[in-house]
Amino acid sequence: MLLAFKRPFAIGDVIESNGVKGQVIALNLRDTEIKSDSKIIYRERKWFCT
Repeated sequence: MLLAFKRPFAIGDVIESNGVKGQVIALNLRDTEIKSDSKIIYRERKWFCT
């Protein structure tokens, strides 16, 4: 729940976590959308806590 209120990254940031690197295109309450290559990846917010 911490990521819902405290955002360690913003839309447009390039992030890398668990072997996936891409640009953040949306921050939703339950997930984060990352554009990697030509794919859009949806990751649960808890995925970034590990």
